[in-house]
Amino acid sequence: MATRRQILYRALLIPALVLAGAAAGAQDKVTLQCGNAFYDDGESTDFDWFGGGEAGDPDKMFAVFFELADFGFEPGMVEITGICAGNLLAVGGLFPNDVYVYADNEGVPDDSVALAVARILTGNGTGASIVEFDRPVTLHGDFWLVNRGNASLTSTDFNMEHDEEPDGEHSYVSEEGIAELAATEAGDYMLRAYLRPTDRSYLAGGMARTPGVGGTEWRSQLAVLNVGERAVAATASFRATGSDPIEISGTVQAGQLLAWDDVLGELFEVTQQVAGSIQVDGDGPLVVTARTYNQSDVGTVGQFLPGIAPEDTMAAGDLGVLSPLASNQQFRTNVGYINLADHACEVRVTLYDAAGNRVGDERVRNIDPSGWKQDNDIFGVTGAGSHDHAYALAEVLTNNCSVWVYASVVDNATGDPTMIPVVIR
Repeated sequence: MATRRQILYRALLIPALVLAGAAAGAQDKVTLQCGNAFYDDGESTDFDWFGGGEAGDPDKMFAVFFELADFGFEPGMVEITGICAGNLLAVGGLFPNDVYVYADNEGVPDDSVALAVARILTGNGTGASIVEFDRPVTLHGDFWLVNRGNASLTSTDFNMEHDEEPDGEHSYVSEEGIAELAATEAGDYMLRAYLRPTDRSYLAGGMARTPGVGGTEWRSQLAVLNVGERAVAATASFRATGSDPIEISGTVQAGQLLAWDDVLGELFEVTQQVAGSIQVDGDGPLVVTARTYNQSDVGTVGQFLPGIAPEDTMAAGDLGVLSPLASNQQFRTNVGYINLADHACEVRVTLYDAAGNRVGDERVRNIDPSGWKQDNDIFGVTGAGSHDHAYALAEVLTNNCSVWVYASVVDNATGDPTMIPVVIR
């Protein structure tokens, strides 16, 4: 390759590992700025590489071992949201390489399950290669970032930037698989992680203490479960449309389940007829679920409602499907909207019959920050008419929004609702 200076072999490392520097001046220290968990000193001075064809060999790898305690985190209370890699040396790229996130297993990566995979692009010296995961991954112990060969990349170069000298033996290299990883004599590899505490928010909509159509009497149950190994400080906030939120704070102990059968009356001491959403914020992961049910003289019938986290939601550009729906003498359909963003978001719902023909008018709703709204009898609201079988498509129209949509198909005779969660395409 014309841009590489003379290829050197460093026998004390691994015989087949080829080391080279950037023709544009590998001696110059260039500062890397990315990530918040790393062991390198931020100055990229050289790189290690395997020959071009070996980028497809999964036994070839550069790896960095991360100990959570080094960054002030505890297992189960931290998540990785993305990774970044050095791309400060111009060596003839761009070259795609794949980086895997593996759990640690007694000092070696557990490659039986990849917690996440990110494709970095390096070798042209334009700055850090940064990848943000679609969904954060909770880390339950120490972990590894492993830049590893991938068969789909056989024709590309395979490289890893590093600083001048190793520090703390957190960087490893192998040409013969996981079991052969050995501390590198090169500097620390420029693989970094983005870590953050597992502060979580969950939003449940359709929380009610109010009468409804056909003599129904609606109540809501809420359950908050901590399956972790330490207590979680939590705050529950009830927000009715047009009203200030009511907040209750407390602690959910490890292994503890807190549940309220009439959450608005029991926890928030609401006495008036009202409906809205409940947001649960915790300084660690929780399992938040809800049930809204019709309370009658002969018992209850109701529907499950999940506590929605940001990774469950739709954003602008996503297409959500609600199916199957119905609107006839036996059933009516309501559609609800939950907005997890800190600003108002517009959502559009369009109804279709079983043959795929659009029916009725489009329905566009503006949902308040951390808010909930519901269209009761959406087929009637939109003029869509009666349909034994139908479906709806939902779209978020506002950028930087996190919205969850659901349908509730209610039996007119019994008041029994069935929740239809959005399927995101």
